[in-house]
Order: sequence, then structure tokens, then C-alpha cells
Amino acid sequence: MAIEITSDKKNQLLGRRELEFTLPGKLTPSRKETKADLAKALNVPENLIVIDTIVQRTGSNITLGKAKVYANEAILKSVTLDYKNKRGEKKKDEAAPAAPTEKK
Repeated sequence: MAIEITSDKKNQLLGRRELEFTLPGKLTPSRKETKADLAKALNVPENLIVIDTIVQRTGSNITLGKAKVYANEAILKSVTLDYKNKRGEKKKDEAAPAAPTEKK
């Protein structure tokens, strides 16, 4: 998949790059796939990338997205919220909920 970077701004105060990108010719990909493709295109580790949004344009095969690439992991952890870092990760197998008991 060919990622096209449409906007690349440096935010030196927060130690990150703010990107806008397009993914032509593909239906909405997962965050994990997109993060891997961005890491490959930008030559940065995947753990330094946080994907904000991935939206498919209505009626087309173009996907638009926004992401942030941090300078190092310490800055990433101090600036972003935990739930944003964990988006797209598979959850560990959780115990199945208990079966409901019958009322008499």
C-alpha cells in the first residue's frame, strides 16, 4: 500500500511531527496495518506513532488519516493519553462472563 503524506508539520514544543495522509485504492485498513505502513515509509519505530483518525471518504476508495510521530518514547508517554496508545491492539483473552442463573 502506498501512503501519501499530504501534510507534515513539526511541533517542537511537544517533540512530535503531525502528519496527514491518504491511502488510495484501499478500504479502511486497521490501525495496526496503517501504523506499520507509516513506520516503514518514515523509517521510524512503530511504538513512536500514534494514529488519531482513519476515515474513508464516502463513495470512494480513498482513506484519509491523521497521525503523530514522537521523537522518543518518554515524550510520547508524557504527552498522550493511555487509551490513544492502546488503540488497535488486540485485547488479551478475557474470561467469559458467567452464565446467568435461572430464577424460580
